[in-house]
Amino acid sequence: MITGVILAHNEENNIVACIEALRPHVAELLLIDTESTDRTRELSTPLVDRVLSQPNSPNFDAIRNIAVPAAKYDWLWFVDADERVSLATGKLVNELIATQGHHFEAICIPFKTYFCGQWMQHCGWWPGYTCPRVLKRGYFKFSPTLHGGVLLDGREVRLPPDPALAIEHKSYRSLEHWLRKANLYTSTEALQFAESGHHWNWRHANQAFARELWEHYEYHQARLDGDRGWILTWLNAFYRWLSVAKLIDRERPNDARINTSSVPASLDCLLETLETDLATYRATRPRFPLGLCVRLDFTTNSPSIWKKLKNLAATYRPIRCQPVTPNCPVLSTIDDRLLYSALCSARRTRHTLFITIPTRSSLPADPSAVANILWCDESYTSGLKEWASENDQYDQIWISDHKIFKNVVALGASPERIVITNSAQPTAEEYEQLIQSMERNITPATLAVPKTDAVRIRLEGEFFAGHSFANINEQLAKHLATSPGIELCLTRLFAPFPSDPHLLPNIDRRHLLYSNLAEYFGREIGNADVVIRHAWPPNWTKPAVGKWVHIQPWEYGRLPAEWRRPLIEDVDEVWVMSEYVRNVYLQSGIPEKKLHYVPWGVDPAVFHPYVVQRTLPTAKSFRFLYVGGLTYRKGFDRLLTAYLAEFRPDEDVILVIKDVGSNTVYADQSFRQQVVVAMTDHALPSLLYYDREMTPGQLASLYAACDCLVAPYRGEGFGLPIVEAMAVGRCPIIPNLGPALDYTDDDCSLRVSSHFVPINEDGCDDIETEIELSVDDLRRQLRSAYEDRAATARRGTLASTKILREFSWDRTFTRIRERLQVLSSATNIH
Repeated sequence: MITGVILAHNEENNIVACIEALRPHVAELLLIDTESTDRTRELSTPLVDRVLSQPNSPNFDAIRNIAVPAAKYDWLWFVDADERVSLATGKLVNELIATQGHHFEAICIPFKTYFCGQWMQHCGWWPGYTCPRVLKRGYFKFSPTLHGGVLLDGREVRLPPDPALAIEHKSYRSLEHWLRKANLYTSTEALQFAESGHHWNWRHANQAFARELWEHYEYHQARLDGDRGWILTWLNAFYRWLSVAKLIDRERPNDARINTSSVPASLDCLLETLETDLATYRATRPRFPLGLCVRLDFTTNSPSIWKKLKNLAATYRPIRCQPVTPNCPVLSTIDDRLLYSALCSARRTRHTLFITIPTRSSLPADPSAVANILWCDESYTSGLKEWASENDQYDQIWISDHKIFKNVVALGASPERIVITNSAQPTAEEYEQLIQSMERNITPATLAVPKTDAVRIRLEGEFFAGHSFANINEQLAKHLATSPGIELCLTRLFAPFPSDPHLLPNIDRRHLLYSNLAEYFGREIGNADVVIRHAWPPNWTKPAVGKWVHIQPWEYGRLPAEWRRPLIEDVDEVWVMSEYVRNVYLQSGIPEKKLHYVPWGVDPAVFHPYVVQRTLPTAKSFRFLYVGGLTYRKGFDRLLTAYLAEFRPDEDVILVIKDVGSNTVYADQSFRQQVVVAMTDHALPSLLYYDREMTPGQLASLYAACDCLVAPYRGEGFGLPIVEAMAVGRCPIIPNLGPALDYTDDDCSLRVSSHFVPINEDGCDDIETEIELSVDDLRRQLRSAYEDRAATARRGTLASTKILREFSWDRTFTRIRERLQVLSSATNIH
């Protein structure tokens, strides 16, 4: 049984038809009338079961919440007066709720939206999925902000994009109708912007305008909707511009000062910024072949730079030269001077590859480019003391030989991004091969047509976020995406994620795995055979279909009480990454038959004993290293205490700290300030602090630059940095309890005396425990590693052999394939 809910304000022309379309499909019908002044209430009262009166408000989404306590039934179907429900849709929704309603809490229905009498099949308006409108009480509430949609805490199913099942949405009858609505909505959005602290800014308004033009007209091909497609595109862009422009109504109207910096300097400036903004958005969906834009500095070494530019121009690709200084090259022939003038005058292409050739200083990558390449030679790298953050923004780094490779990695460059050209002056043909290789790297992988006999896997969790959960998921996705017999879909949990995999505003698309995985987000594979979930916080809602594999590290002695019921009753398998975590699950009453040991690993191509060492800005020859969040759980406070107490400032030792998450996931629990204070105290031993995100290769070079990794955790699920450091050949100092026992022994590590102590965590019972490490013994082991460096190095050598033999990702994925074969009864997973 369903309660229908119609929201209306002055809808006398629509309300009767809306009621008549919805009435056959609901057992109860409520009308929310928001102070209508026409005949809406009069016409609808005889046709509905109850009228709810509510003051009119521009934030109309939230008004719908008043229907929840008033409804007789648990399922509610929300429609607006300008929407029409078809017989086929109503019948299907009722059948789904009656037969499968226990598997989900929301139904999302496609919309056929009309503009000036025409069904808009492009513009991004079809299939027009918005928020779910059929919802189960207790699992949702509507957002308090305009167009904020519904906040759902439950499972959603989506009707297929079939026009016969779509709700007809007569949204805008005419341009006059659009203008009336837009005037109201933009005023409300401007108020919300103002309340969030935003001010009028012509650049922000311009960016919003450009994005809408690009997204609707180019990306969603609005031109295929003809004149209405073009008009709607322009109106949507104007809507976004106007929402920002109306901020001036919120500012002081009588200010006598005129601020000329708040407007474009000229129309040329306006058009240039619009073109740059369009290029930035186009870069998210590039078209090939790319044109070139070469940024260079002719201050020094002009003949060499000019030859590079000439050879690039000979590739026959559209090319533009963009000097970064007013200096002109000294060119001996009139043909060269004419070529240089033409290259500087050329317009950039719509989809551009930027190649930067610096000689004196670092230059930031261009965000409007599809990709950025930094062309480094020995003269440039010799002037660097450390790899600058600007250089780290580049997608590829071109160098001519292995000597420069070692130099740039030692300076801190990411080895994964380095391409060796084997020539300081590649020919045009060699440049073309390099560029085509780059294009292949930034093109999302082409997905094969799904096979009917493939096992369908949905992996749920966070990706490209820099923390351990995301890093693990990326490795799992990389393997599953390339495994024969598997069809993969990736679903991102617990962060805003657009349905369009090409539009990832909160994900760094320069991530090394982005191009390989982008097409798998939201991919349609039908009902999943297996759902693998690995996220924080955990989602205990049972998947609607498929076997459920849950991966959830827990670092303490017993699981939180609320986890146990779904783990026992709903989850089909739990993959545990260490024997320590396995014991936590067993002690919490989880059946042993559900637990399967799947330890994490390392990539031997990245983490191995021959990694180039990063050059650290210190003269100290013995380096301890800490990698991870500076948190209580990781035990960083104990390391800092022990190190500062054990060593003197004149000793030949330094603690290198690679912080993770102090500005993000661990912002409220970090000991970062204590590090900052200690670094300024010259009476204390030396500290070196890094908080910049590093690629795996950069991290490997940091491990190699140090002598010993210290991981004094109170609670840990696996300890991936420990395993990575060991693979590089570095001895770890770890507690003699916890997950490190899986991959360490006395021959390849230094263990610190520890014992379990009870703790009181929210949601945990009284036998929760954490590892209490002896700070005195930690000091002793730090001193031992420092004094007996030869023994520390020998342990590191043994550690590398052990990890590379027993804990690689290939071994992990062998176990995963075995479990998937069992879960799916498949024989074609290799």
